[in-house]
Amino acid sequence: MILCCVTYPTIFAHWKAAIETENPLHVKDFSTLLETLNTSSSMILLVHGEFFGETPLVSGILQLRTHAPRTRIMVLEDTPTFEEGKPLLRLGIFGYANARLSAAHLQQALMLIRDGNIWLYPEFLLQMIQGLPQTDSSDFLTQRLTKREYEIATLVAQGRSNKEIAKISFITEHTVKVHLRTIFEKLGIHDRLSLALMFR
Repeated sequence: MILCCVTYPTIFAHWKAAIETENPLHVKDFSTLLETLNTSSSMILLVHGEFFGETPLVSGILQLRTHAPRTRIMVLEDTPTFEEGKPLLRLGIFGYANARLSAAHLQQALMLIRDGNIWLYPEFLLQMIQGLPQTDSSDFLTQRLTKREYEIATLVAQGRSNKEIAKISFITEHTVKVHLRTIFEKLGIHDRLSLALMFR
């Protein structure tokens, strides 16, 4: 079950249209949310950044995590930022994105969250990667990757986008994607963050 925790009708309408097949429920205040969680805590919550009103977002999420630890929470803000998202991730949220996320991305996020994975908007991931300390794992990676694949993997670890990698490497974005699929397969990983962590 998906519970949309939002006070603004337009935002709920946007989410509902994006995930209409899920038949999401709408909760407009915190006390009603807690009552609903008492009946079932194994649901996914889409929480708007301003849902808690005067209560800071981090405090509201902490209360939710304490009250219903098995609930998977995705926070959607009007203007998501890396600095605001970091403490929320430490509290165990499963997703962080813009409240006007496209239908395709919201559906993808819910699919990943349902499987126990985390969904973050691309710029957040890039900032996270860039903030990690670097180590030398070149032997491990050079034994498994071609020279070109290693170059591309290094650029990903630096937080570069596919567009930037294509420009630096004088190849198309499509070719970057093909290389990345091969790199992920060879290393037994599924995403850019996992690849970046192999360099750190």
